[in-house]
Amino acid sequence: RERVTATYANQHENGPNGPNGSNSQNGPNGTSNQNGQYSQNGQYSQVLTTVGALDESEEASLQFMVEEEKLAHDVYSTLAEKWDAQVFTNIAASEARHVASVQTLLSTYGVTDPTTGNGVGEFTDPAFTALYDELVAQGSTSLAAALQVGVDIEQLDIADLQSRLATTDEANIENVFQHLLTASGNHLDAFERELAILAGTATAAQQQQHNGSGQHSGDGMSNRSG
Repeated sequence: RERVTATYANQHENGPNGPNGSNSQNGPNGTSNQNGQYSQNGQYSQVLTTVGALDESEEASLQFMVEEEKLAHDVYSTLAEKWDAQVFTNIAASEARHVASVQTLLSTYGVTDPTTGNGVGEFTDPAFTALYDELVAQGSTSLAAALQVGVDIEQLDIADLQSRLATTDEANIENVFQHLLTASGNHLDAFERELAILAGTATAAQQQQHNGSGQHSGDGMSNRSG
């Protein structure tokens, strides 16, 4: 079996207690070991073992999920430019690493990467292009709407990862998708927490997590576009 290692610097996935989706999960040296290994300096090593060709369904799953992870990254990056809410910047950085994780699988199995050459908001599947436009328009109306977009994207991501995990027995895909599933759950927690902060309905624990980020609460999160 051929072993392929791809290392992404500072890939600390967002734990449920991390402010604005920025802190790593609990584990050795404050890092997690969901799919691969975290070293003491926070580097995440994704180790893949190539075992053979994928079927058409598995290839399609990888191509779909890399575009969906890119959708999340592109929407959050765009909304981060409009709203002064650190949660979008932090989670967009995480989504970029998720895209890279799936791209590593595509490369390993020789599957065409549909994201190659595409910029922000550009997708091979026109359905993702339409969804990007819809979500950015929705998230541009208010900060609350933008945070709700984050909730909606993570819920969609969780559902799609779960459905695709149910149709593969390829260990490499299972490991990466499980890692992304855990991260999406943590991202969902972060967006729901920020929505609660904004609405004034946050629990004491949510408020403490939020305050630990150093981000302004409530109306202190301004609209950068004016």
